[in-house]
Amino acid sequence: MIIVHGVGGNGRMLALYGQMCRSLGYDAVAPDLPGYGLTGVPSKLALTYEDWRTVLAAVIEAEAVRGLPVIVFGLSMGSMLGYDATARTRLPKGLFVTCLAGLRNPEVRRGVARWPWLGTVIEPLLTKVPALTDPLPIFMKVAGNMSAVANDRALAQAIMADPRAGGNWMPARFLRTLLMAEPEKPPEAFDVCAVTLAHPADDRWTDVSISRLFFNRLGRVPTELVMLENGGHFPVEYPAHEQLATAFRRFMESAIASAQRAP
Repeated sequence: MIIVHGVGGNGRMLALYGQMCRSLGYDAVAPDLPGYGLTGVPSKLALTYEDWRTVLAAVIEAEAVRGLPVIVFGLSMGSMLGYDATARTRLPKGLFVTCLAGLRNPEVRRGVARWPWLGTVIEPLLTKVPALTDPLPIFMKVAGNMSAVANDRALAQAIMADPRAGGNWMPARFLRTLLMAEPEKPPEAFDVCAVTLAHPADDRWTDVSISRLFFNRLGRVPTELVMLENGGHFPVEYPAHEQLATAFRRFMESAIASAQRAP
């Protein structure tokens, strides 16, 4: 299992999901993506979203060499990243995600931005003179509605205060390329593996209606939508966490069985 964080997290924040995998007998790895956590980069100002795609694809390829089925578990923006890397490598046997926010859609941008008007103007602001704006440091909690990363206020504040997670800054170049990136493959053409969307029912950052705009277009693979009762964007609440674990166990059993039947 490769567990993928988004723009408000890092690998260590997802340790509870790594433990969940281990308790079920699965190996798990939760990498820090470039610019986050403890992963070092030669120049943070040069980072783009394509770097994240490249790194995650390389992690998938490295794990696949072991000969075991690889499953991708994406949380927050790590879900779309997981989708992109899965489509690129065609190696994972399953994709389990908590949201699917396709940022090329203006409606999605307005929904995830800190203020709806910012979602409308941010692309023109970043693309008009990229040579000037690309190096600018942007705190992710300013661009996105990071205060809604968790429904528990103390938890949300702790995440936003962590300079290696929600309190991190990234260059405007990264944000520009993230907003401009087309999906690695249109959802109508995605044919790699089954996809389960385990969406928090009380997500105050990415409502399920936002995820449905992308998820409902997946038509060539088995899909399932599971709503996590009382769950926030970071679904640690009861019974959301328990429902996620149940859906995850069922998904893993099905994905592994399918992988074993494949020639």
